[in-house]
Amino acid sequence: MDDEATPTGNRAAPELLIDLAGLQRIYQQTYQGRSRVWPLVMAGLAILFAVPRIISGHWFDKILGLVVLTSIAITLIMHFWRPPATVVDEHGLRIRKVLIDGHLIPWSEVEQVCVQGRWENYSTVVTQGGRKVSLVGVPREAAQRLAEALQQAQTP
Repeated sequence: MDDEATPTGNRAAPELLIDLAGLQRIYQQTYQGRSRVWPLVMAGLAILFAVPRIISGHWFDKILGLVVLTSIAITLIMHFWRPPATVVDEHGLRIRKVLIDGHLIPWSEVEQVCVQGRWENYSTVVTQGGRKVSLVGVPREAAQRLAEALQQAQTP
């Protein structure tokens, strides 16, 4: 047998070799303008709510204030320290969430790369099952390069 059998009994698709020259390995979502300011504004408002509760004498208010401050700190650290990203490597694509690494989408399952239009936030990948996956953080030029590389690899 040439192909490996998967646990379900189906044959595994042959690995697609894609030329990734000119592409980065990780594309992180960049926060600019309002998307960078709003978390800080909301954190400031929550701090204005939490600090008087901590200063007040009642134990419940102190605990509630500390919980709010801890939540703010964790949220801001997650938001800016490890932003969502798209990881591109020789095996496929992985869309990373803030704390969770997404599952691998092998190149053999990628049917098409749709480069973002003027009014779209992200470029997308269409899988063989018809599922659309947003390429978070991937700029238009890199998505275009990826679409060309995939098309070259898929042509016999």
